Amino acid sequence: MRSAALLRAALVLALVAGAGCTMRSRTPSPGTMEGDWAVKRDAATRRDLLYDGFDHRATATATHLSLAVREARARRLAEWKGWTAEELAGRLAAEQAEAEAG
Repeated sequence: MRSAALLRAALVLALVAGAGCTMRSRTPSPGTMEGDWAVKRDAATRRDLLYDGFDHRATATATHLSLAVREARARRLAEWKGWTAEELAGRLAAEQAEAEAG
């Protein structure tokens, strides 16, 4: 009787633990290197490497967040996160305000 109760408890625990695990990939779709956002982001990005002789010391990367890059990023986030049209409109308004501010 006791072993049957332990077996049931172990089975329930395994089911609960398994319910939290999924086989989904953590990679977003579309990928970060695909689409309009990737093209605009990469065009606005500059990278430089700093060497001391043959020794790599640092990598500096900067991306100019123009309004076009910001809007493409917001649209990609909306696609990844499943935002509603209102959420996207709010984010686009915030991106435009940030772009105008500086």
